[in-house]
Amino acid sequence: LMKKFILKSILMTLMIWLPWWIFIEFNKSFYAPIDFLTWEYKHHLLKDEKLNPQDIVIGDSLAVAAINPVDISDRLSNFSMSGLTPVDAWYFLKKYLASGKKPERLFLSFGITHWQSSDTFKEHSLSFGYMNASEFFDFILTSKNIKLFYSPEKTFNVFKNWFPFNYAWNTLVKNSQKNLAILEFYLIKLGLTPFQFNHVKSVFNEMSSTETKKHKEEIRNKMTSTRGHHLFNYNQTTNYVNPLVKYDGWNIHPLNDIYLRKILLLAHELKIKIVIDFVPNNFNSWKKLSEKFFKEKDDYFEGLKKIYPDLIYSKLESLPENLFGDMDHVNEEGSKHYSTLFKQKYFEK
Repeated sequence: LMKKFILKSILMTLMIWLPWWIFIEFNKSFYAPIDFLTWEYKHHLLKDEKLNPQDIVIGDSLAVAAINPVDISDRLSNFSMSGLTPVDAWYFLKKYLASGKKPERLFLSFGITHWQSSDTFKEHSLSFGYMNASEFFDFILTSKNIKLFYSPEKTFNVFKNWFPFNYAWNTLVKNSQKNLAILEFYLIKLGLTPFQFNHVKSVFNEMSSTETKKHKEEIRNKMTSTRGHHLFNYNQTTNYVNPLVKYDGWNIHPLNDIYLRKILLLAHELKIKIVIDFVPNNFNSWKKLSEKFFKEKDDYFEGLKKIYPDLIYSKLESLPENLFGDMDHVNEEGSKHYSTLFKQKYFEK
């Protein structure tokens, strides 16, 4: 009787799990939120043998919105992704180089938030295959002594109020971050991670929404026609200040520092020129930055230039609020404006 029960349980599990795993493995663009379509699109570009640009941009959503290769140069492609951090950039770059491609120049472009934040890793690096098991364990070992290296509680939050987790949640998260992160890696590979569960409702809502499907297709078409660029907001404007930015000093997170140096060393060994480009801030946020912030930022990159003399980094500047679609991302006019500046700085000298 027990054998029959176990066999039936396994069969029932497979009947439920296998269709789900197939769905999430081959339809990441459905379960991922709209702003993570960039990850799905850039993942497919790695397999494009014909695409091997001389210059590439790797950065976050600010770079996705602001840097339009069509307005800049045929040499350039924009591989930036929403929420990407310097940690994710390291693993994406390794995957990109392993595909047999090698750029002459690499532009790294992150907003202040992603330089300073302790949220230095996105589970999408696992989900979209930019990081394998050994690389993930290397990440765990590298970051184990750094406070808030990773926040799996955000991913496992779906279980927060479930019995018995609701009684031990705070203790579990505080004492088991490393184990939860490792568990998440394997769950992602099996298609069972809460990261995927969290989007089940939105998946089916989006699949039934003609408007959402149309919007996703517009984003893909935009990225295809512009070699990686698309806008998050078009002509709307805002004057909000980003509350996450630390204005009192250049507070680069230790993990971002570690992985930036890994990128710089690898690029130096392969003779790839590195440019650190700062997309302009909304003036309302920029004017809150202290003199100490600008000095410490410049001192930090000048210190790196002593090790890598060919390193180029831009000054952090601002643009008027009417060129922003939200507190950080430029709108359509802002994209045209900044792409012109980008072209003048790096392609017309």
